[in-house]
Amino acid sequence: MEEKDKTTKLTAEFISPAQEPEPLIKLGNGLVAVKDGYSLLDRYLDADEAKRLYDADPIHMIHNVGVDDIASFCELTNEYKDSATKIFYNDSQIRTVFNYHTKGGDPARCDSKVYLNLTYTDTFSEFTKAISRRMGQNDFVRFLKKSERYITSPDGATILEIAQSLSLSKRIDGVEKNTSRAFSINLEIKTGKDTLTIPDKLTFEMRPYFQSDRTARFIVELFIDGGDNGFSVELMPYDLDEQLEQCVNEIIKDITDTTKDVKAFRVADMFPPEHKQSLTPSDNGIICNS
Repeated sequence: MEEKDKTTKLTAEFISPAQEPEPLIKLGNGLVAVKDGYSLLDRYLDADEAKRLYDADPIHMIHNVGVDDIASFCELTNEYKDSATKIFYNDSQIRTVFNYHTKGGDPARCDSKVYLNLTYTDTFSEFTKAISRRMGQNDFVRFLKKSERYITSPDGATILEIAQSLSLSKRIDGVEKNTSRAFSINLEIKTGKDTLTIPDKLTFEMRPYFQSDRTARFIVELFIDGGDNGFSVELMPYDLDEQLEQCVNEIIKDITDTTKDVKAFRVADMFPPEHKQSLTPSDNGIICNS
């Protein structure tokens, strides 16, 4: 109540025609209120004071746009880029900061940006799930059938033959590594006993990221353990992280070839710890501290 009375009194004093009011009220952050009939360059405020107030918090345009594809990312970057523009990226996001710090210049706001989140394709997500767990025989058969089009070695016909034979098997009598490059599985099917050879390595080629047509090649090694009525398989990737990093680098090259004159920098982290998994764009200025 006391604060309200104080405000009312101040306003009354300001607009009272019986007094010679000050034409200017400083609101903070460089903002001012000016009484009707006055201007900032009136005799009550000289030009130097007016310039100081305007420069305290200049009006500027802020871009904070999320896009879904590389073409839109490049188009916006090209439209608003200048000498202060930088691109920052990691395996989760690519971000253009238009008003970044420049060497020898004043500290910049770093608050005008366009960002592109990198999200896995459904195919690659299924692939990462498969290589993170041990699969039983039936799960392995389903995995081969779903992934056949992405397996480049061995060829698709061999993969389908393996999947078909395992689907028809009634009993697995044994699993052994018969060479340095393959497993030999003794199995019983409806037509009798058979021996099936499974290579110990599979090569996959697929798009990891939804936002780009760039592909990556992944080599995985098979570890097979036999049991009384079947076997289990574990897929161990050789260089998954390196292949993803290379794929992102190729995506960045595609972008910088299009945006031209805008340098790109790989950074360790553009998200606060609590936002890493959600990939939610952060507006807390963390990129300015990178």
